[in-house]
Amino acid sequence: MSLVNQILRICTVSLAIGLTLLMIRGVPHAHSDATATAVCSAPTDALAGTVWIEQDAAHALMGDPGSVFVDCRSTPEFQSGHIATALSVPSDAPDIATPVARLLGAAKTIVAYCDAASGCESSHRLAARLRELGYPDVRILRDGMPGWLSRGYPAESGACRVCEERL
Repeated sequence: MSLVNQILRICTVSLAIGLTLLMIRGVPHAHSDATATAVCSAPTDALAGTVWIEQDAAHALMGDPGSVFVDCRSTPEFQSGHIATALSVPSDAPDIATPVARLLGAAKTIVAYCDAASGCESSHRLAARLRELGYPDVRILRDGMPGWLSRGYPAESGACRVCEERL
């Protein structure tokens, strides 16, 4: 079998799996209430050390084993729709689960995001907390989840499977 045929078969199988998962999990959606997508105004001290990442640059990191996306919204918001493969780390949670901390520790780049259009206080809080814990490259996704969805980038819904595992 030629290399081209092998690649075409792999692409076909990948597409079939992706479509099956989309049918099973459903299409994620942005929240319709105005407060969920409102622009947050982070306090000035939370902005110290902020490193932004643009949507296209973040999308380019998808699939990179050295990059991890972290959703800092509440668990129900995460479950209703999040960036594909993202971890759920609510910014108000007192601790980071051990399996999540292990994945973050292996990451070269961490991209935090929320539902605000131009930078949410919860993203800044989580990014600052992660930097304090020693994670060196923590960035905040400009335009958050609404920007991601508006570009049609990969998203999914459901629980964070890794977040609940006990390794």
